[in-house]
Amino acid sequence: MKGVVGRAGAATTRNCVREPDRRSARDTLKKAARRAIFSKGWSQRSFETGTCCGICPGRDARGKADTASAAAKLIQRQQTADGAITMALVGSGESTVNPYFGCFAAEGLLAQYRSTRDTSLLRSALTWVDWYAAHQNPNGTIFDYKGHAGAWRSTADYDSSDSYAAVYLSLLRDLYRASRDAVWLGEKHASIRRLLRPSA
Repeated sequence: MKGVVGRAGAATTRNCVREPDRRSARDTLKKAARRAIFSKGWSQRSFETGTCCGICPGRDARGKADTASAAAKLIQRQQTADGAITMALVGSGESTVNPYFGCFAAEGLLAQYRSTRDTSLLRSALTWVDWYAAHQNPNGTIFDYKGHAGAWRSTADYDSSDSYAAVYLSLLRDLYRASRDAVWLGEKHASIRRLLRPSA
């Protein structure tokens, strides 16, 4: 395990950091989050309940539910008409699609669908997979993209081809378990084969 230096300067392992150090780290993160949130004009109450944005933890069940709902809505606002989940709000100019993050965002939509049964969330996740499959390379990999709906340009680069594939396959499994749509899954057969039996 990777070593870290404790408060007193002694080397310790990541799993053995003392509780005061963990508290200090949490307090530091909390203060940084407060500064970022208040600089955007959100209120103290919105920070405490988690309703200020899609990332802040609420203090109660209602706050957590509101946080999850806000996060899902934000993801949907970053999805273009052709299904791509981008790294910026739609309409804010040229954007980037990172398939790795897109799959995690779709997993978030799916998680919220399980809680609310809001079918628009499931459709958004399914549409993202459609976009991913349509932009795969012949060998099953997928590059990052830039542009906007209907006019995406491949960057001919990716951060990690195996990780992109892993999160995509996990998402396919989870979406099928949630939707039980065998027809939709069958339509992804070619996409899955490209991953499992890549061409030269």
